[in-house]
Amino acid sequence: MGSQIRWVEENKILNIIRAIDEGFDAVIEYIREDKISKLIPIYESTPIPPVIPTIRYGSALIPIEPVGEYRLRDLKDILQGGSEKIVDFLEKEEISVVAVDSGTYVSGPHVSIDFAIVNVGYWYFNYGEMIGGGGNKARIFVDVEEGTKIQTLAKELEIGIVEELMDRIHGKKVFVLLDESLSLSYTLSWAEKDRLEIISKISQLLNSIKSRGAIPIGIFYTRAHDIVRGLSVLRPDTNITRVPDRALMDRILGLFGRSQLFMAHSRAIEGSGLRILAFYTKVGERNILRVEFPEDLRAYVDDIHFIVVAQSMLGGGYPLPLQRAHDWAVIDAETREFVIGEICRRLGIPLSEVLYTKKLTRKRTPME
Repeated sequence: MGSQIRWVEENKILNIIRAIDEGFDAVIEYIREDKISKLIPIYESTPIPPVIPTIRYGSALIPIEPVGEYRLRDLKDILQGGSEKIVDFLEKEEISVVAVDSGTYVSGPHVSIDFAIVNVGYWYFNYGEMIGGGGNKARIFVDVEEGTKIQTLAKELEIGIVEELMDRIHGKKVFVLLDESLSLSYTLSWAEKDRLEIISKISQLLNSIKSRGAIPIGIFYTRAHDIVRGLSVLRPDTNITRVPDRALMDRILGLFGRSQLFMAHSRAIEGSGLRILAFYTKVGERNILRVEFPEDLRAYVDDIHFIVVAQSMLGGGYPLPLQRAHDWAVIDAETREFVIGEICRRLGIPLSEVLYTKKLTRKRTPME
């Protein structure tokens, strides 16, 4: 008679709770320490530097306007008047908005056929004519590595779509909203060749938009500490408390207000010719957006500030055009399943036997 198998299983959730118990005192200490109050006087007393200093960090924000809060006083009643009043103003001013976003899917190691899907979603609206639309364009690529290359391919497709969309826009002021950072700090970990390639595509995209008289705007959420890094550069002899930008701005800014303009330093774009300005704006409690745009459009900062806040109000806290473009762009699990199934159908390949590794097969049908 063989030996009897003994099997002991632990409780996964219980083990995670134990980890929380062991580390929770540090969480409480972090919350109780009011780091922001210590930082605010340093932040508010920081002068504009006469020249941008040498910066040792990969990314930082250097103020180029007096430190403080900037408000849209002339448009306050419109922003507080609700969606109907905002739309009436946008119609009267003949403003148009465009948004573009990308979704990607790479088949990955569990699928035996190497392919990638790039899906660019777009949405636009001519408020002066009350005409708009949305849609998507997708392309399939083979033998594409997951990561940097697919993002470059997405940018190529975005450029073509934006150029097509510009023919449908007829506003006196046109804004193109992009769900991304134009200062490209996220590419610092990329290989130099890949980084230079994406910088070239971003520059091409921005120039294409500007050449048609439109204003490109990058809008995103961030966990960056770029303001603190900038303060550390400008005030090297001061003990600077490490606080995320969004936490500081949530305390400093009132509803609809924006920070002063910053020069967005990013080692990723040094020497590339890209010069990007940034500010933070508060569109709700604990709802802080970072906004970036090309330096040569500085004169339009109030227009940019207004359109970001107005579209965020219409979108319930995040710009409506970007939400609509994202809906068209996202490649969710159901869509991925459809894509793989359609490729199998066309090739006459059994889905479960050929495309999936055993690991993924087990994920799809877990053991009981």
